[in-house]
Amino acid sequence: MGIGAIVVLLILIVLTIKNDFSLWWDVHHVTATPPVPAETIMTASLAEKITQIPQWHLFGAAASDQSALPGTRLQAVLSGVMMASPEQNSEAIISVAGQPAKVYRVGDALSGMSVRVHSITNDGVILENGGHLEKLSLERSPLEFHGLPKSSGG
Repeated sequence: MGIGAIVVLLILIVLTIKNDFSLWWDVHHVTATPPVPAETIMTASLAEKITQIPQWHLFGAAASDQSALPGTRLQAVLSGVMMASPEQNSEAIISVAGQPAKVYRVGDALSGMSVRVHSITNDGVILENGGHLEKLSLERSPLEFHGLPKSSGG
């Protein structure tokens, strides 16, 4: 019985070594293919699609889609938006009439008002106020450069 266990152990060791060598061979001896020159894969339709990339709106709808809407006159401040897919899961952080900010989703009514969140975009919120759509824009502060820091030593 002891010899049988030794034979089984030796077989397992041999199979392990063979498997390790086979794996090493596959990883280190992959046949290399030369790179394909770009001009051979660049078709007219691909070139056209590449030139359209700057017009894509990667983070939501185009800003011009809602640009015709008037700005809201409500005393509300939009502090931030969190876009999600589907849009109904997007959230906006809005403070109304100086109150602490709250999180709103599409369809929610603003605190104490009959105004509802119609949609959320990457740069604002569209509000439905008395059957009319208005835009509450995300206020962005411009960056200011005040020069290099002064050295503390002499």
